[in-house]
Amino acid sequence: MLDKNEETEISIENQLSPKAQQTSAESDRKQKNKQKKRKGIFRSEWLYEFTFLKKYKPDNSQVTYMAWRPDRQPEFTQIDLELSFISRENIFSLVEQLLVACWSDKVENVPFPRLTFAECMSRYGTDKPDTRFELEIEHNAEQLSITSPISLNDIKNIIDDNDIRYDNNNRKFLLNKTYNEDECLIKMGRLRLKLADVLEKQHKIELRKRRQWNFLWVIDFPLFTPMADDRTKFESTHHPFTAPIDEHLSLLSSKKDWSRIIGQHYDLVLNGFEVAGGSIRIYDSFIQRFILHDVLNLQVEHLEHLLKALEYGAPPHGGIALGLDRLLALVLETEHIRDVIAFPKTSNGKDLMAQAPSPVDQSELDYYFLQIKKTHS
Repeated sequence: MLDKNEETEISIENQLSPKAQQTSAESDRKQKNKQKKRKGIFRSEWLYEFTFLKKYKPDNSQVTYMAWRPDRQPEFTQIDLELSFISRENIFSLVEQLLVACWSDKVENVPFPRLTFAECMSRYGTDKPDTRFELEIEHNAEQLSITSPISLNDIKNIIDDNDIRYDNNNRKFLLNKTYNEDECLIKMGRLRLKLADVLEKQHKIELRKRRQWNFLWVIDFPLFTPMADDRTKFESTHHPFTAPIDEHLSLLSSKKDWSRIIGQHYDLVLNGFEVAGGSIRIYDSFIQRFILHDVLNLQVEHLEHLLKALEYGAPPHGGIALGLDRLLALVLETEHIRDVIAFPKTSNGKDLMAQAPSPVDQSELDYYFLQIKKTHS
């Protein structure tokens, strides 16, 4: 015999319309799927956002110069991926699978090789190396090291032993120019690319094969970089919200160790061009406040909303953004990024199709309650 509660439940279930029963069945299925997720049957439990977005670089002298380069535009499109409960390895795998799905005939060697920032600078003199050719920087510090004052004859012997050719012009250069190690590596990296240009154009040697696609993950960037005008102060190598690796959290307690801290920032490079970049973010309010205020000397008042949100609790999260226009330009082998953009901007940011930017009528400003205030530079 059924009690009244059981009779009521059966009666209600029998009165459900077919549509309602279908909805109920679907609800049960979703609940079972959730349970399967908790048991790890599904491949991931990520919460993610996937967006195509337009980005516009601010107008300053550096960006204006960069806009003239064939791989850059003032306005460009990104595929932005933001995920919670994620790790760097998850993001790498996701991006690699995405590229394989889009260009299976071009993308090989999955998973992509990886180099640390330090390895890239030491071997190629850049953090976005073109690995299609093997010309690398060789370090001959031992052969040329000088630990005590030496005579001119000693210098001549070093030059002769290492087959260094010089004349009056480059002798003056050697006497007047000194560089630290980082500056030397950057200049050697530029020289490496110049040599490749000369060998290909003048000597018809194909170093960089046109249809060879060398993807590379660059990892382990320094979290902070000393400022150029004051080496005792620091700025973020990537952005202020990049998390340090767990092993280096303790180094935040000592200022002398800040330059040693490695961040969870990563770039994806294709044939010498950065095509994606991202990071795992800070989700601890105390660490975020300390980095903003104590390390970077930034005013935190404008970011209190973020710090407050982190205090309430935030999941581990990270993301990456792929430069869609640049990636297409490389894969399609166009000479300029504007060739894959429907309405590209000019080098100074003008849209010739829409005749923008252009003056705004006062009536339009009034409608949106906007005011224009002129500032004196």
